[in-house]
Amino acid sequence: MINEKKRNAGIISTNIVGIVLNLILVGFKLTVGFIIHATSIITDGLNNFADSLNSLISIIGTKLSGKKPTRKHPFGFGRFEYITSTIIGIVILVVGALAIKDSIESIIEYYTTRVLADFNLFTIIMIGVAIAIKLIMALIYRINAKRFDSMNLKALSADSFFDALLSTATLIAAIVGMVWGFYIEGYVGILIGGFIIKSGVEVLIEAMGHLLGKRVDEELSKQIKQDILSINGVSGVYDLILNNYGHDKYIGSVHVGVSNEMDAHEVQELERAINILMYTKYKIIMTTGIYAKNKETKDSKEIYTSLMELVKDNSNILQVHGFFVDEKDGYVNFDLVFSFDEKDPKSIVESIKKNLEEKHNKYVFIINIDYDYS
Repeated sequence: MINEKKRNAGIISTNIVGIVLNLILVGFKLTVGFIIHATSIITDGLNNFADSLNSLISIIGTKLSGKKPTRKHPFGFGRFEYITSTIIGIVILVVGALAIKDSIESIIEYYTTRVLADFNLFTIIMIGVAIAIKLIMALIYRINAKRFDSMNLKALSADSFFDALLSTATLIAAIVGMVWGFYIEGYVGILIGGFIIKSGVEVLIEAMGHLLGKRVDEELSKQIKQDILSINGVSGVYDLILNNYGHDKYIGSVHVGVSNEMDAHEVQELERAINILMYTKYKIIMTTGIYAKNKETKDSKEIYTSLMELVKDNSNILQVHGFFVDEKDGYVNFDLVFSFDEKDPKSIVESIKKNLEEKHNKYVFIINIDYDYS
């Protein structure tokens, strides 16, 4: 797990490199575009300026996400990274839309004037160099996105790659226009603009997913459950919930099964062991709840068997846990874990409750609806 300060410094330095390279491309493309009157190159240059702004937005987001928690915001500012990713996604969408708009205008202009842009060998070479620079930037962003697990750098990598494609479209159009005298620039631009919009939508979906509360990574969930289950005294791990507040910043809760013979001191020792493990290994602040193993009596066995018969054929009931029979006060309590595919869990619970109370009429059944959060 990379140190947060080193991660933030790495993301910022990567963005600074991106800003410098993009501004160089802006100066070059605007100069060439105005000289040869090529709308596509001027648009491409303005696109590179937008990329510089995206990198600046990423730096601001990284800086803000590293702020310490305050009384007003006790969970910190880590989600700023997702907010800036959302902004970058919107900028990518706008760039894609503008690329399509400019391409349509270019098509209209060509069929009105029948004049091709004045491309020459020098401008073609320079466009090729610009493409190479953009591909190198995409690679740098991609490598560091993986290295620092950065959503912003991942978005900028995709943006740079599609910029290279857009410039490639301009290059192909220039060559075709020079060699064969055919106009294709606007048509290729529309196609690439569509790909850019698709990329922007994907960035937005991922960023908004984190802001809304994205399901925790399955491998991480499995590893955490295995680690908790390996602690002496834990007989089961249930109801793992992790709330994300930025990169590797989680606050969570979990229920564990324990022997009903444990005393309060032993339970507290177990909770401390779980919480210390979660924080030292995963930096997760974990709250641990306890399910004491139910005493096996004639009634509890019969009720549990009846319950299993009722749920075994329902594929949307994933698990039964927290099963507890209080023979003294006459109630039974347990959780039913439903798949999110189940449309009407309440009616299923009511049906199960009715069946159980008819068969075991001296007990009241309290059934909690739970979901497969992790």
